[in-house]
Order: sequence, then C-alpha cells, then structure tokens
Amino acid sequence: MGAGIHGIDLYVFGAAAAAFVLFLVVHVIVFRYLRPRQLTLPLAFSFACGFMAACAGAWGLIGTAPIFPEYTIAARRLAGLSTPAVYSLLTLHYLSWVFGMGEAAVRIRILLELDKRPGGSATPAELRDAYSDETILKIRLAKLVGAGYLRESAGIYRISRSQMFLQAKAIGLLKRVLGVT
Repeated sequence: MGAGIHGIDLYVFGAAAAAFVLFLVVHVIVFRYLRPRQLTLPLAFSFACGFMAACAGAWGLIGTAPIFPEYTIAARRLAGLSTPAVYSLLTLHYLSWVFGMGEAAVRIRILLELDKRPGGSATPAELRDAYSDETILKIRLAKLVGAGYLRESAGIYRISRSQMFLQAKAIGLLKRVLGVT
C-alpha cells in the first residue's frame, strides 16, 4: 500500500460524515419541532444517535465480515476507532461554532465576576454595575477594532474585514434553521 488516500480512508471519513449528518437531522428535528427548554439533554441525545451510527460504521471495518479484508486487522481496528473519533471531532467543531464562546462569553464573564467577589456572590444590581450594556459594548468594540474586523473613525464604526461578518450571518442563518435563536 503506497502513500495517498485509500478506500479505507474514504470509508472512515464517509462513515463519520454520514453519522454527522444523522446528528444534524436529529438535532434539527429535536430543536425545531420539540423546542426543548434546555440544551444539554437534547444535544447529548443527538450526539448519541450519531455516535451509534459511527460505531456501526466502525463495525463494518472490524466486524465478522469486514469491508477491506486486504488490510491487516490492526489497520482495520485503527480505522474502526478513527470513525467515531472523526465523528466526535466533526460534532465538537460544529458545537463550538454554533454554541461556542460567543454564546458563552456573557455567562463566563458573570461567573468570573462572581468568583472574584467575597463569598462568590453579588446582587443583580452589583452585577449590572460590573457588567453593564455600555461595558459590554466597549469591550466587544475594542476587541473587534483590535482584531481588524472594524475600523473606527470619529466615533463611527465600519466593517473592515468581511469574513467575521459572513461568519456572523452564517451562524445567524444556521440558528434560525435549527430553531435555536
């Protein structure tokens, strides 16, 4: 076997991609039509459905009648383990993109604010003082200008690099399709 992409490689990626598509279908159905109140269990259920499909794909490589019998059992086992691993990485990347730090930033900031206070507690008024809308806006605008996504001139902000804007539009569209906005 020479270097390059082989059928077993395509099989691993194809099985992982098919499992990921199943995850997306279950994810869309659950969030779009069942409208769950919290995210953890529906996401875990969606992930588990796809993971089982990835494991079924892996079984095709290491089961009793394996696909690609010309490969050694060690190579087929490694490829079999790679299938759910690739699926998990695809899903992790998707979840990080859709439900990533942009979504969690406010929650993390509040938790950090509480953590630095005596007893780890604060009233809503104290939190508003530390994390007001004006503060949020100043911090985010400074980060966007610093990263080069926005230009500021005479108090007016303009988009200077379009990829962040396109990513924001894509995430907004995806969230609307999934029903998680």
